[in-house]
Amino acid sequence: QAARFDAGSWSVLGADDATGLEISDSRRPSAPLALALRANDDPCLAWSDTSSGNAEIYVRCYQDTTWQEVGDSGTATEMGLNPGNGAAYTPWVVLDRTSQPVVAWASRVVGYEGAIQVAQFNGSSWIATGVGALDATGIGGISGVGPVLAWTPDTEQLLATWAANVDAGTEIYVKSLNNNVWSEMGVGSASGGGMSSTLSWSDTPTLVVDATLAPVVAWSDASSGNWEIIVRRFDGTTWLPLGPGADSGSGISGNPETMAMSPRLALAHDGTLVVTWLDDIYGFVYARQFDGTSWAEMGTGSASGSGLGISADPVPVVAVGARTVIAMAAGEIMLGEWDGSTWSSAEAVSLPNGGRSFGRATAPALAVNSDAGLFLAWQDDRTGNDEIYVRMRTSTAFVDLTSDALAGGVSNSSATSQRPNLAADENRVCVTWVEGVATTTGIAVRCARLR
Repeated sequence: QAARFDAGSWSVLGADDATGLEISDSRRPSAPLALALRANDDPCLAWSDTSSGNAEIYVRCYQDTTWQEVGDSGTATEMGLNPGNGAAYTPWVVLDRTSQPVVAWASRVVGYEGAIQVAQFNGSSWIATGVGALDATGIGGISGVGPVLAWTPDTEQLLATWAANVDAGTEIYVKSLNNNVWSEMGVGSASGGGMSSTLSWSDTPTLVVDATLAPVVAWSDASSGNWEIIVRRFDGTTWLPLGPGADSGSGISGNPETMAMSPRLALAHDGTLVVTWLDDIYGFVYARQFDGTSWAEMGTGSASGSGLGISADPVPVVAVGARTVIAMAAGEIMLGEWDGSTWSSAEAVSLPNGGRSFGRATAPALAVNSDAGLFLAWQDDRTGNDEIYVRMRTSTAFVDLTSDALAGGVSNSSATSQRPNLAADENRVCVTWVEGVATTTGIAVRCARLR
């Protein structure tokens, strides 16, 4: 299901009936979602779908006024991208320089749990992204979960990180694609103890390429006896701690009285690295920024005590542009902003003027475009039914993209609308969500033109 916002109104995007389940056309759960925008602003979607009776990875892109399967028939129906390769989950999608999708996922092959597999569309068909990338053992040679992909902007090299199951714990593995072969980035980065090499639990990696064009990975690590946030950067040969103590002891979180989980890395327009994480005991959100030498607090107490003074459910969401913004759910969508020296007081943004939704607002998603525009989507049951709401930040406040945003939102349906995701550039913002009626679920998309 999809529609486009243009000239003040919504129009159906590639279907005759916006009440139908036109994109996924699924009778089984379709989730989670991964979204990317092509150079012409048309959206591409990847998701895990059980329509075939097995969890498969499906992909569709909007092209020539319709939502199209990418490549051979069946890539968004039937057996998807990985026929016969086991249940597939947690897709991650990026686009190559020709705007063709590249998708990674974890595939549970019989007798082999969690192979990390990667496929790309070459303009005519889906192929393995690198030698062995669609084999039973995937690119890792060992089971894993939660793959993340990123491109290096200078060499357009594809990078991948994930949490690999090693012995009695998990370790962080990292590889890069070189001459069609997935190779370790430094000795042992994807074997044995991996790049983390803690012989304990290392989980939920997050990956960015920083302003020096070097890959940076952060993750949650339990090797100290407590969950802490670890950060390393690749210097071309070795993964080194990014700042004093960033990969030992209490890491950059530095608070043994909490459990630092679910880190999120982001790169500001000025090149500053920011990491946020969740205290899994009290639910507070913490933040630090890299000042070129060490990980500094973003205002007094941003990484201790009650942190930013706002809590998350279940994890913080971070978007960094001309300013740093964090949103989270605690019955309402709360927002804190960093102005370079202090954090603003937590503000409810689920309704205008800090009003309450009179429902439960959850599952926030954020996007920032190159014009420093900020967009927020969330799930809310204020009408008695879960709907998706979207707001845009102006110079002074959050405003609704449409007049129906205080009623049934952008979803505005009798179905259950959940788990939104966002992508934005200077021309368009797109929101996706899971739309369900009884036992039928599908993927919905709406896009708003910004100029």
